[in-house]
Amino acid sequence: MPWSQITNIKGPPGEKGEAGLANGSFSKLLSSHLDLYVSTTGDDTTGDGTELLPWASPHRAMRELFAYIITPEASATVHIADGQYTFSEPLEIGHPNGERIKVLGGSVGSSKPSSSELTGNAETGNTAGSLAFNDAVLAGYYNTRWQFNAPQALLCTSGNGVTLDQILVRGAGQTTKAGLVLKGGAVNLGINYSGNVAFCNCSLGVEVAARSLKAPGIQVANCNTGLSVSGGRAELDSLVVANCSEQGIDCSGGYLQAMTATSQRNGSSGVRAYGTAVVEFSYSNCSFNNGDGIEARGAAAVTANSSKLRNQTRSGALVSGSASVSLDSAQVSGNQMNGLSAGEHATLSAGYGQILSNGQVGLSVSGCATVKAAGASISSHPQVGVSVNGPAYLDAFGATISSNTGGGVSIQQGGTAYLVQASLYGNGGTGIKVQGDGYVDFTGGDPSVTLSPAANTLGNGRGYISR
Repeated sequence: MPWSQITNIKGPPGEKGEAGLANGSFSKLLSSHLDLYVSTTGDDTTGDGTELLPWASPHRAMRELFAYIITPEASATVHIADGQYTFSEPLEIGHPNGERIKVLGGSVGSSKPSSSELTGNAETGNTAGSLAFNDAVLAGYYNTRWQFNAPQALLCTSGNGVTLDQILVRGAGQTTKAGLVLKGGAVNLGINYSGNVAFCNCSLGVEVAARSLKAPGIQVANCNTGLSVSGGRAELDSLVVANCSEQGIDCSGGYLQAMTATSQRNGSSGVRAYGTAVVEFSYSNCSFNNGDGIEARGAAAVTANSSKLRNQTRSGALVSGSASVSLDSAQVSGNQMNGLSAGEHATLSAGYGQILSNGQVGLSVSGCATVKAAGASISSHPQVGVSVNGPAYLDAFGATISSNTGGGVSIQQGGTAYLVQASLYGNGGTGIKVQGDGYVDFTGGDPSVTLSPAANTLGNGRGYISR
């Protein structure tokens, strides 16, 4: 085997596991590439990790690698043969030189399942039917499948995470609390997946509490919560989360980048961000969730520009507290309640968005919220297109507000709306109605739009429309 035997090489100081051995010392040095093999026909006792005598578990291969310093010019690959593997213990995938280790599953199908295939047979939430459907979809692609009947599946508690590829990680429902857990560790380099990894049937699919996770293209299905980020940094572009019992994505802190991602058919919100979480979710899709598409509160900051928020049982996006959400150029349609709702001290940007055919109000602004919706198109709602209630503020310069059955714009209780050069047409009832001491600037607006009170006239409740 291509390694040198060196006794008592001191590793970096730190807690147990950080240097690979409990006492922080190594017994071997790996200075060139090493291939190790695992198979369903292998044996952890009599095998030696070669292709002829493979081990039976990746646990045995990692225990072997924990004894080595892997030099910068060296690397190791653990080859996992096709098959179904069942484990009763979690697998620690952190190693001081984990960035030089790859755990590679066997063959995969010709086409990775897309978000349009991982749909739970059009059921919402983690039902028996959606689990059976998604299980079959994933098993049809991943020929290397790890079944963990353990409290956790994969752990990275210290060091650097290895790279995983072409593996399906499956839990035992509530018994498996997490498919992947990142906590602690002195080195913040994280885990780098190639994208061919999926997690299914765990209480929590992926948990990032610290450190850094880079895993573009991973898929999470039929967990209680698909992804939880409470600290650290997660870069998960093209993530797919489907058919979870609760939130698809839950962020209470740290940073999540999940561009071109999908969160669909979950039992609650597609994305929930609160606390101090920062979420980048642009060019992504939230659809058919049994809750809001995006729910942001606390001091969370969410950017979801050019995303699609469609067909939720509640609103496309609900923003409250002092949260900040950007939905510029987003498409918001078919949601059963409001298209977009902002309240309390929230800030929302929806410039040039398409807010169409939602179940109640197109854009609702209340409390002390501030909303900017320049150039937005807000149309085809059974209630008013825009509602501004309280001391809230709306700037909808150049917006188009049309074909809303309950009226174009309703201002109440001190709300302020700037509708300069906005276009209003085809709305039922009154085009712009101001009640209380609200104010609307309709400079440059169409003179044929019906106004209450009349332009440049103080209403009974001190409402005023300037044109």
